[in-house]
Amino acid sequence: MSNQPPDEPANQVVQDLLARIREILVENQRLRLERDERALPERAEDPRVAPLEAEIRRLRSEVQAMRAQLEAGLAERDALVAAIQRTVDRLS
Repeated sequence: MSNQPPDEPANQVVQDLLARIREILVENQRLRLERDERALPERAEDPRVAPLEAEIRRLRSEVQAMRAQLEAGLAERDALVAAIQRTVDRLS
């Protein structure tokens, strides 16, 4: 056995190469999984999707109805403000 410390630059190069090999292996596995996933036939639709889409349609309809009510309320408010303004003008 040698009492000399290990060659630090060479050790660092080895560590860098091992880290790079690990990165490449992980990336390779990820790409393999993506490839396999794409090769699968079309999957059946998630059973939770249909009720969620129905709920979205219901909520959109509700929002549309609320907007109509809001517009009607705004129109009524504008008419009342105009009537009050006319009354104030007549009294002045």
